[in-house]
Amino acid sequence: KKRPRRKGHFAITLLLLMLIGGVCVLGYRQNVRYVAFAEMKTAVNRQTFYQGTTVDGVDVSGMTLEQALDYWETNIEAPNRGRTVTLSNGTSYTAQELGYQSDAQTVLTNAYSAGRSGSLEERYQALNERAGQPANYQITRTMYDSQIIAAYVNQLAAEIDAPATDAKIESFDTSSFQFTFAEGTAGKKLDTDLL
Repeated sequence: KKRPRRKGHFAITLLLLMLIGGVCVLGYRQNVRYVAFAEMKTAVNRQTFYQGTTVDGVDVSGMTLEQALDYWETNIEAPNRGRTVTLSNGTSYTAQELGYQSDAQTVLTNAYSAGRSGSLEERYQALNERAGQPANYQITRTMYDSQIIAAYVNQLAAEIDAPATDAKIESFDTSSFQFTFAEGTAGKKLDTDLL
């Protein structure tokens, strides 16, 4: 016996196919969004400086903050602090002894922190802008402190300065009526303003 065809079987099949197709399209769109989200999250959560970041002309892109601080201390700050000045009397002073200061740690921390606040989309946009327009941060250094220099100059002046002494009568010979004189000495005074 033949079964009678049910009406609507075709419509139900078509509806199920459309439903499955819609779920597939929706799933694909969600997957594309998730991939974009995961890419943004990976890019902004990296533990290194963003591409296009330089400090005093040195490209720190790809370095962690700790690596950049170590590099700066070893290769830039230590040699700067160790610079010496030698006076004509042979006394040497290092820049550190003369009050050398640098804001390298603050500048590096600020350069690392740039673009790391805000929403995920804002941070990703800042990251992409940085890649297109590199940012260079400048470190400010003070090679000496004028008060420390003044203290060293005053210390040198105390060692060098000597008052002049006048010639004095040392003795008088009554038989020849002759005076004997003790020589005077020339004084010395360090010109502290010139230093």
